[in-house]
Amino acid sequence: MILFVVSIVLAMLAVGALALVSLLTVEYEATRLRGDELQATQLVQSGIEAIAQTVATTPSEQAPGEADFVPVSDIVGVPEGGTVGAPLALANTAILPADATNQEAISWYIKDDGGTDAYFDKSGLNAASAGTVTLTAIVDDGLAQGKDFEKIFTIRFYARGDANCDGSVNAADAAAILRHLVRLITLSEQGLKNAKVTAGDKPVSAADAARILRYLVRLETKL
Repeated sequence: MILFVVSIVLAMLAVGALALVSLLTVEYEATRLRGDELQATQLVQSGIEAIAQTVATTPSEQAPGEADFVPVSDIVGVPEGGTVGAPLALANTAILPADATNQEAISWYIKDDGGTDAYFDKSGLNAASAGTVTLTAIVDDGLAQGKDFEKIFTIRFYARGDANCDGSVNAADAAAILRHLVRLITLSEQGLKNAKVTAGDKPVSAADAARILRYLVRLETKL
């Protein structure tokens, strides 16, 4: 509707400009025939300036607010991995650029749970078993009014006890923990999260390695 009205206004201005040009042509010829060349030139110049001023104040065909709209270009801060049984928070994600017009919220959807039985709760993303979860993130009207921004993310969930992040839990994980403790190797950030199989907030210790070994010989039913 806005563009239709603007088109009508522009058409009316075009007709008016043509009429003004015709009038200026007649005035110029009449003035020139009277021998006043300077006055004729000044008359044409003032007419041109009037037309230019009219065009300069013509409403833009752009919808209101469109000129100031800043589209979303990316979503960052999404974790690449998580541990089974530990909710993965997505609260630290951010929309770029920082001055994007729509910064209010990101809507998350599970596109494919990869056999993990993944689900969302108030704590974040959860997985019941190891595997890769595919998520869809959407920012409503992120690209333009009526056009959403959408991006796909994959997050791998590791089993508790998988300290070396190789996709399985075995004696190598207990050994990796012990080697990490004596500084022969350094476990990754995700590896340290996976290695924490004992209760409490204390850092990973030999107790975690021992519990993994107990689990492997079936003295523990789960980690």
